[in-house]
Amino acid sequence: MASAWDLFDEWSKTKINKSFATRESIRVSAKHLKPYLEKITVDEINQIWWQNVYVADKLKSGSRKFFNDWKWLTNFLKFSYKAGYTKNQSMLENPDLPSDEGIYLSDDEIEALRQFANDDLKLQIELGFRHFMRRSEVLLLEWREINFKKAMIELPAIRTKIRKARKIPISKSVLNALFERKSKSTSEYVFPSLKSNGRSIGRTGNDTAWKLAIKRANSSTERVNPKATFHDLRHSGLTRAFAASNKYAEICAVAGLSIQMAQKTYLHFQTDHLKFAADLV
Repeated sequence: MASAWDLFDEWSKTKINKSFATRESIRVSAKHLKPYLEKITVDEINQIWWQNVYVADKLKSGSRKFFNDWKWLTNFLKFSYKAGYTKNQSMLENPDLPSDEGIYLSDDEIEALRQFANDDLKLQIELGFRHFMRRSEVLLLEWREINFKKAMIELPAIRTKIRKARKIPISKSVLNALFERKSKSTSEYVFPSLKSNGRSIGRTGNDTAWKLAIKRANSSTERVNPKATFHDLRHSGLTRAFAASNKYAEICAVAGLSIQMAQKTYLHFQTDHLKFAADLV
């Protein structure tokens, strides 16, 4: 009988036409799952195995988020059931604790991050904060996706989370920074890997620089929430944009999300944003 890994590998190949971010997420989860799935059949995957073997073993080496592993393993189990590889579809629980819906970074925190970031991270911060770009969209950005003549980043559908092409207007200061960077670049990527000019730095390639910027800021007189992530730049930028303008549909089109999702997850209005309400009635 085929191992669970053989079937998982077969399932992963059906995702070849998904976005790069999806394929990369599956690849990373597969790397963690493979040693475990090679030892069992698909019928042996159940909640007891998941919680007492896989999750318990992974937690021995420290805290870890299991959402992606859980998501792709659950998708694989659905595939296996529909394909007739197993008679029962096991249901697995996501062991992760509820996560916060993002952190709003103040003007002082944004400025501190800019001050203590290296040159690459400074540009990445502007793309995340002022242009509402997701981290993978920033770090995997290619020069061919930038239309300098129109001052526009043109992301193809395969590069966006919702699989729809998106156009992102570029501010003048960022356009100038990109133009200067392009004149010195010999890579097809805006942020190439330090090890290979033919690759990007990867979806999580600025982790070290981000953490170092926060550490340096908090070692000085400036303070930045130590739990802040790069994605919080998008949350913080969108909150400011919604507070400053009523062109919500246009803002969401640039950000690549629905108004409903923006209201549910991304907006973190502060007291200063809401003071006007007292004078409306």
